Formats: sequence, structure tokens, C-alpha cells
Amino acid sequence: MRLPMLSPRLEAVAQCVRTGIRLLDVGSDHAKLPVVLVGRGVCGSAIASDIGQGPCASARRTIERHRMSDRIAVVQTDGLRDIDLAQVDDVVMAGMGGETVLRILNARPEVLCERIRLILQPQTDLPDVRAWLYGHGCRFEERLVAEGERLYHVFCAQFTGRLAAPTFAQIHLGEPEGPAGLVSTARSRQLRAVEAQIEGLRRGKTPDPARLGELLDIRALLREAAGGPPDQGGEEDVLQERGSV
Repeated sequence: MRLPMLSPRLEAVAQCVRTGIRLLDVGSDHAKLPVVLVGRGVCGSAIASDIGQGPCASARRTIERHRMSDRIAVVQTDGLRDIDLAQVDDVVMAGMGGETVLRILNARPEVLCERIRLILQPQTDLPDVRAWLYGHGCRFEERLVAEGERLYHVFCAQFTGRLAAPTFAQIHLGEPEGPAGLVSTARSRQLRAVEAQIEGLRRGKTPDPARLGELLDIRALLREAAGGPPDQGGEEDVLQERGSV
């Protein structure tokens, strides 16, 4: 039977999985990723987990349809709660919010070991995910992939135990790999989003100088990355926006 087609986002995740490992796909839903990776011969075995009964039933149907029930197990659980981490090597968490990803990781700190690779595709909170990886002794690559009009970030992380002191730019801009045009598009979109947040804070009734200052710093970095001046408003204007004069 022909294997399912992976979306560009999931294909980028699949390319991070090592050959010959035991895969855990957290929040697997329909189990397409483990079915494809086992079917391609990348993984000898896999676990598809999900918190919901419906997604687990969908995963079992996909696995049974491709006659892989002897190689792919389905576990209904919240994150890593009921997973024997000694039985997995690469852990995928794709398509969920960054806050959820970090909650799952914090609940099972033993997932951080040199044997296990983390492959994360958070939909939100990218700076928090980067800060967590740096702060927990992980070396990682960040890859950009386009799917239609949307851009996704895929993190391939390996625990080393060596803590890093990332710069402000490394946390908030990251160092994504990908075609130059794609990186440029990501930066432009981020700049528009930051400028919208700055405008929202200006119009808001409750001042938040700390958050405004952070957003101004991010805007300056993005403008500089785009090859323009760090901030078009001038130093005095920036100080006024920060509430310093």
C-alpha cells in the first residue's frame, strides 16, 4: 500500500529523524509521521501517542491500514507521562503551542539525555523555546520551512549538558537555516508583528514600559537584520517611547 503523503512541515520534521532509531511521536493524531518513517525504513519501530481517545483511534486505523501494528504502538497519554523513555531515541513534538511543548518537557526532565534527540515544531512562543533549549544544555539547529503561506520553525536539539549564555538576538530572532528568501520573509513578517504590538501598547490604557522596551529592542534588531538603520525614529524618539524622558 502506498504510504501517506507528508505536508512540507511534517516532511521537514521527518528529515530530522535519525536512521535506525526508535521514534516517539507525541500528539501524533493520525500517525502519518510514524507510518511514513517506518514504511521508508528510517525507523524500525515507533510509538504514536496522543492525549485524546479520538486521535488514538484514528492513529490505530492508519497503522492497521498499512499493516504496521507489529511495529507501531499507540499510547493514549498526556505528553510523556506514560512513556518508557528507555524505549525511544528520537522524540517528536510537532504542531502544538510552544507553551505546551515546554510543559511536556518540564514534566519529564529525564528526557534530557545524550541518547535522545528532540525534534520540536512549536507553533508559538519561539523565543521561550529557544531560551529553554539554551538554558537546559541543548545544542540545536533551527530550520525554516514554508507550507502554503505559512512559515514553520523546526528545532533539532541534542542534550550536551553544556549551558550557553545566548544573546538577546539569538533568543528573539534565532538563527534559522533555510533559503535566503524564506529567512527574509520570516524577518519581514516578524517585524510587522512587532510593530503592530508596539502600536497596540501605545494605544493601550495600561502602560507596560518593560514590554515596550523589549519590543523596541526586537524591532531594532529586525531592522538591522534587514539592512536598514537600527531604528528609524532616532534615539530621542526611542527614549520617549520607553518612557525615559
